[in-house]
Amino acid sequence: MLKKYNQAQAKAIQACDGPVLVIAGAGSGKTSVLIQHIIYLIEKKNIKPENILAVTFTNKAANEMKERIAKLTNIDSEQKSLKYRIWIGTFHAICVRILHQHIKYLGFNKSFNIYDKNDTQRLIRKCLNILDLDSKQYRPKTIYNIIENAKNKLIDENKFSEEAIGFYNKIVAKIYKKYQEEIIKNQSLDYGDLILKTVQLLQDYPEILCHYQDKFKHILVDEYQDINHAQYILIKLLSQKSKNLFVVGDPDQSIYRFRGAELSNIINFEDDFPECKVVKLEQNYRSSDIVLKGAYFVIKNNTYRKEKGLWTDRKGGEKIKYYESNSAIDEAEFIAREIEYLKRNEKMNWYHFVVLYRTNAQSRSFEEVFARKNIPFRLIGGIRFYERKEIKNLIYLLKLIDNPYDKECCRRWLEMDKMGIGTKGIEKLTDISNKERKYFGYLTRLPPNFWK
Repeated sequence: MLKKYNQAQAKAIQACDGPVLVIAGAGSGKTSVLIQHIIYLIEKKNIKPENILAVTFTNKAANEMKERIAKLTNIDSEQKSLKYRIWIGTFHAICVRILHQHIKYLGFNKSFNIYDKNDTQRLIRKCLNILDLDSKQYRPKTIYNIIENAKNKLIDENKFSEEAIGFYNKIVAKIYKKYQEEIIKNQSLDYGDLILKTVQLLQDYPEILCHYQDKFKHILVDEYQDINHAQYILIKLLSQKSKNLFVVGDPDQSIYRFRGAELSNIINFEDDFPECKVVKLEQNYRSSDIVLKGAYFVIKNNTYRKEKGLWTDRKGGEKIKYYESNSAIDEAEFIAREIEYLKRNEKMNWYHFVVLYRTNAQSRSFEEVFARKNIPFRLIGGIRFYERKEIKNLIYLLKLIDNPYDKECCRRWLEMDKMGIGTKGIEKLTDISNKERKYFGYLTRLPPNFWK
């Protein structure tokens, strides 16, 4: 089973005893190594599937691992009997399974609800009304982010209140407390609670912790560089007894700092587990030699990282070009010129080109320039800038200011952002405008109680 793997991959697959840190460079086959490590544990080390826990960062990755393991072994990871099932899932999915079994110890019903981001922000808005606080000064989205960040650091409402410094933070502490009162009253948890409450459960009830420590004799964690403090403590608690913790990650690929990811978790892994083995997967199977060198000369400037040297058998490749633009429009125009040049001189078609950008907001300049130059394009995974709800809403309003008699434009604007004006209100406004041949002016001249 190890013949098709390189020396470093084979070493990682067979590293079964004690803590193991696998530094996996981009394109180095880490997913295959994780899957084969699980299969190796089952088939060569006779570890029962139910004694293995594998934590991934996305449901998609978890499902892919389940399917591939089921295909490569005689174990069906989807069968209903828990006895034969490997626990593979995201941190949140794993915590939900644990909480469903034991949440009664924390005073919740087994059938608790899970609030998503929108549910949470609605509840925060309700708490602001109860506390008679202005939602413009204490924006629900901002409060949500503060509470989520606190929970990612295992800071509950009481600890947050104790540590709050300054007028604003003390008000936020009151909102946090009221929010927790309301969500508990609803017998619900939010995403941050899923991990926080699981850690609380394991810390407060040693017999439950002991049960899961005995159950999970081998724990695997993917994308370890992106775990936050709460996730780190959870993994540390579960692996304390067996010490068989197998983590895969790369400090150079950490991208979730804004979600509370702490790079120190992977950087300090060898300090946390002095007896750990370190395996570096440095052979890249995805890119050419020139691409790897170019990437290395950029990433080597980071000071907080673990040194590794990616290499590949795919030598050569086209040289990297870069262009330093003066603005977003200048950048888009340069790319448009390059596309036109290559299409004309290299006999390429439109579908031979792809433009990658970091955030959706950057698509606007490309959309404008490509439209002006008649370059056909398809936007992947996003909505075109001028088709976004908030942009269309603003455009309708600007058109209405420019032309107050545009009834259709006003109707569409009101439908998109009603501002307290419902369907009947729109009908009433339409009737008045039809009688008096006026429209927009009535929004500002009508008495305040008109719409009540």
